[in-house]
Amino acid sequence: MEHQMGLDRPLPVQFQDYLAGIMRLNLGTSFNTGQPVVSDLRVRLPATMELALWSTSLRPDRRPVRCLVRPAAGSARDVVVSGVAIFAPASALLVGLIVLFIFYAVLKVSPLLMDV
Repeated sequence: MEHQMGLDRPLPVQFQDYLAGIMRLNLGTSFNTGQPVVSDLRVRLPATMELALWSTSLRPDRRPVRCLVRPAAGSARDVVVSGVAIFAPASALLVGLIVLFIFYAVLKVSPLLMDV
């Protein structure tokens, strides 16, 4: 296996081969699917970009919240609103993980297996 992956060669040679492969868009073979990584990216990248665009467009902007705090910097209101502004994205991530768990573990619906 080490010889197949090229791990028996010196590290500079491995790195040189890695950079040359990137320049040729040869990212190797996926351990999960056994297919070239580039073909897996072509299949999954559109859904990933759609998810990224939707999550970015639906994310609440924190700037209006931060503008409410500026006049009273250091006050209790500043601490509360700053805490909400900082932890709101984390709560959105938590909700997303819970939804993924419900769909994947409970309902047995996998987005990876639907498009393949």
